[in-house]
Amino acid sequence: MIIDGDGARDLLSLVVPGTGALEATGNPFEPYRLVDAGGVIVAPVAAYLGDLQACGRPAATQRSYGMLCRYLICSSNKDSSMFPQFRAVAYASVTVA
Repeated sequence: MIIDGDGARDLLSLVVPGTGALEATGNPFEPYRLVDAGGVIVAPVAAYLGDLQACGRPAATQRSYGMLCRYLICSSNKDSSMFPQFRAVAYASVTVA
């Protein structure tokens, strides 16, 4: 939200914590996957990226959204180790139809 008096943001100073990674798979049916620090796939994000793939979104869109998910997950916890907690909350909130 932009509020009068807010200065311009210096995007060069934006730092994404080094926990987890967005990996290119080389697989056209799953071009990217988000993994935690232990190399385990973050299932809720994988499902979301799979939905984007099923809707015909290009790999570049999946990459952008995957990077956004990684940033949001990492930046929402002070010590940048939210992947396990995110998975627990996401699994608890997912319902299968």
